[in-house]
Amino acid sequence: MVTKSRQCWIYISEIEVWFLYKSKKSWNSKVRFGYEGVSYKAGESGAEDKADLIGILRSFREKNFGKNRVPVYLIIPFQNGLFREVKLPWMNKRKREAAIRYYIRNEIPVLPDEFFYDYSLTEDIIKEFLHIRLTAARKDTISFYDQVLQQAGYCLQGIEYSLSAIGEMMDSDKTVIFLQGLKKDRLQFIIYKDGVPQTVREIELNQFDQAKYHIYLALKEFEVPLDLVLSDQSDAAEIISGLLVNSGFAKEHQNVLNFSPKYFNETDHQGFFGQVLWGERQRTIKRKNYNFYKILLRPIKVKIAACFTAGILGILMFFGGVVWYPAYQNYSQVGDAVQNLQKELQHVENNGDGLAWDGWKKEQELSSANLEKVRHALSFIGSGMNLTRMNYKQNTLFLWIDCRDNASVTSLIVNLTAAGWKEPLLLEYKYTTEKTSVCLSVRR
Repeated sequence: MVTKSRQCWIYISEIEVWFLYKSKKSWNSKVRFGYEGVSYKAGESGAEDKADLIGILRSFREKNFGKNRVPVYLIIPFQNGLFREVKLPWMNKRKREAAIRYYIRNEIPVLPDEFFYDYSLTEDIIKEFLHIRLTAARKDTISFYDQVLQQAGYCLQGIEYSLSAIGEMMDSDKTVIFLQGLKKDRLQFIIYKDGVPQTVREIELNQFDQAKYHIYLALKEFEVPLDLVLSDQSDAAEIISGLLVNSGFAKEHQNVLNFSPKYFNETDHQGFFGQVLWGERQRTIKRKNYNFYKILLRPIKVKIAACFTAGILGILMFFGGVVWYPAYQNYSQVGDAVQNLQKELQHVENNGDGLAWDGWKKEQELSSANLEKVRHALSFIGSGMNLTRMNYKQNTLFLWIDCRDNASVTSLIVNLTAAGWKEPLLLEYKYTTEKTSVCLSVRR
């Protein structure tokens, strides 16, 4: 049995699991919320960590909800994902979905095969451009959390990154950099503008010069000093916070435990992660949340729709045979006419889409000048670096590289930038003790 009246919001980080849930109504019928956290340490092994996480989630459910299955919205840290803002020419609503799929297939070729994605869309007032905020998560990551929550007795409703929930608490008129310490001397920083994440990077503190260089590259796109540095009070975050304030890149530093978001006074709980979960609750109520899980729900919805359609057709056939049989010939003729009209409509739509994108498709052809630019860019791949895959589309070069360390990747970015390539972006990063694997994109 699923308890729809007792929803739950969960944040699973690398060190803790946090819960926000509807508790039982009090005598005056006001809904109250409970909030609690449980220590959890994610390790390198799979089965053992999965069993520990299932145990934590199941214990919480049985303590607060008994044997009932509980609807849950999950937020997870941003790791090995993608967040990008895209600008496309304005078009009517009927063509937008196809246009976005076309852009993803041609501009981000790794996305459909390895990631689930979702997006939000805003229009210009003058209807000149469409602004699309695209975010994506690895399929194996979403499948892992889906299995864990199902085995723990939850009914998953949606998954999105915590960076969106954190942005829900930010003041809309400030530029804020949020610093969060990760395991193994790593730090993640997220830059927010108007409450929307603009840049997400991870840096290694044991290579301090490279860390400063990555932060400098990220800040070049914004007006400094930033309004606020917000840290999670980890040692790594405190070091970088002091560096930013003392160097004049930020006006002030504030710890998350002293941070007072706009929803804080509406809740009965304390603590930063409780505030993040409350921000996610606001996003789900307003249906603003990105939802990677909805793609996994599509086969279930298709089966339900098929069963419902079959039932309706069965009823119609029964009454048709009893009541409408004399008019069957007329009904058949009308059905044929409808099918013909649908075919004609589909033909018109296909032709319209082809005309709309002919101009864009023509730009895919590579000129000899572009090939020379690509050849020159590949010459920067030095010893110790192995190019495993390359793709060039729409003035964007994608490089999949295996190397020994991060210094090789940083050197490659510097050389490409000096050669005239712009907007270097790490689409994928994987680190092991043997090698570092990255997917790098640059534009002309």
